[in-house]
Amino acid sequence: MDSIENRVIGYWTKRTDDFFGVRENELNDGISGLWVKEFLNHIPNDKNLKILDVGTGVGYFAILLGKKGYSVTGIDLTPSMINKAKFLAKKENVNVKYSVMDAQKLSFPNESFDAVVSRNLTWTLPNAEAAYKEWFRVLKKGGVLLNFDANYGRSVDKNAADTDKNRPYGHNGITKELEEENSYITKAMKINYKDRPNWDLNVLNKIGFKQCLADTGVGKRILMERDIKESPLFKITARKGVC
Repeated sequence: MDSIENRVIGYWTKRTDDFFGVRENELNDGISGLWVKEFLNHIPNDKNLKILDVGTGVGYFAILLGKKGYSVTGIDLTPSMINKAKFLAKKENVNVKYSVMDAQKLSFPNESFDAVVSRNLTWTLPNAEAAYKEWFRVLKKGGVLLNFDANYGRSVDKNAADTDKNRPYGHNGITKELEEENSYITKAMKINYKDRPNWDLNVLNKIGFKQCLADTGVGKRILMERDIKESPLFKITARKGVC
């Protein structure tokens, strides 16, 4: 594994406990209902559908979708995140399958899932285009991709200088050392120098996705005041065309 990927795993391993607290709080927050509403705008309310949550972290999206009755699989590159995801799913009494796996090299067969969802993952990937190709591969024809992310390269230097009080939502408990590591990882990823989400849309179209759209207002609708001003959350939607 490349050194940068090892650093990503190391960073998120150290962040796991604090990150777990953030997502656990979200499960008991009104924000969860807003996320579910966003999902149901794109994913049919059919309990037979299979959904892949890529970069699941501690399993937040997977648990929300599992509670709606979908068959959900969550994957993450960081083993400690998957361990926490399993713990949280059990605590919430939700049946979700979790595995340690690289989002850029999925081990699933072609056309395994009806939907692929992801949150705040693509900015951490050394080869986001390869990941998009894999997500296209495992989607069934007519399947939908929902990717929530932000252009975090715009705010990384500012965030490193912020006080604890002003740090971005989700950075609870982060130390100066971890803030510096976050800055290094962000700057090391080529995707964070792209014009996003336009870059993503161009890549998705090239891969073969259809109906590729970007929604730059999703952060205001869901995160509200928690959204990062310099790097607002955006939503990318795309479908695998039916031949």
